[in-house]
Amino acid sequence: MKYILVLLSLVTSICVAGEQKQFQTSPGDNLSYILRSQNYGQTYAEIRPYIDEVIRLNPEAFRDGNPDFLQPGVVLTMPVNPNTAEPTPEHEPVRELAAAPESAPVPEAEPAAGVVGSIEVAGGFSEIIRDANVITVTQQENLFATDGIFTQKNTRAEISFNDETRIILGPETRLEINASSYAGTESLDAVSPDSLIVTLHRGVFNIITGIVAQNKNNRIDFRSALNTSIGISGTDFTVRACMEQAHCGDLYGVSAAVKAGSISLKNATAEILLKQNEFARVKNTTDAPAKASLPEGFYDLDFELGKIEMKPSWWQQTLDWFSAYF
Repeated sequence: MKYILVLLSLVTSICVAGEQKQFQTSPGDNLSYILRSQNYGQTYAEIRPYIDEVIRLNPEAFRDGNPDFLQPGVVLTMPVNPNTAEPTPEHEPVRELAAAPESAPVPEAEPAAGVVGSIEVAGGFSEIIRDANVITVTQQENLFATDGIFTQKNTRAEISFNDETRIILGPETRLEINASSYAGTESLDAVSPDSLIVTLHRGVFNIITGIVAQNKNNRIDFRSALNTSIGISGTDFTVRACMEQAHCGDLYGVSAAVKAGSISLKNATAEILLKQNEFARVKNTTDAPAKASLPEGFYDLDFELGKIEMKPSWWQQTLDWFSAYF
């Protein structure tokens, strides 16, 4: 009987291992895109349970266990996939279908249901990751909840949500829409299900909030790298998320500054409030957000990160002096 149990255990282990496939990553891949392309789910809620499992199975593939720090070119062991649909063959993205010839009449389409906004591209091109497909955008395209957006080199794009929230993206920037709903009401006191949840993975973002942010009953959340979150209240602010030390200069990590209104910058350690013309940065997951003097050129989306010099605040200078002598 003992040998039978051992044999059954071995067979079970082999079967489970056989269902765990491997995935060869490419430069520019991110964990959210990989899980969607391999049919673990399409919404953030569907893929969220698998994020921790992939990190557990591949600890060496992620810096400090952070899902935003996927090492390029690694082979990931994927968790067992309960879905039966086949993934996109050979990890090749499905490109947008070519437009009809100019001579062919194109009927005017009705606005698509579920559209949460649109993206307009200026120079270069952007890519939208949607339902395991890649759509190349050179001019304008509608956006849906759970879309991921990538801007390429020398590209600037502007996202306009239905509630008039605007996000301007600089070059080589990646953003993910986690949820977006807007019922069309402008009442500040109405109880509504409106929401806007966006993850700012990397790059530079100028954000001008719209109607959803004005209603205290709505849920609005901007997330970023280093497990950082940004709370807002009717405002205009800029966020930079730079995770490559060699290219970031003084702005390694997540940094933010406010043009109008106020925001809160929060991680697992602490939360601080930023008002107009105030600047702060989160250097890693263990250090608290720290204020400093607003760097020159910080708001310029096309300004090279490595050329932005950050001056510490008088309070930080005092702490540094104290640490040096005591």
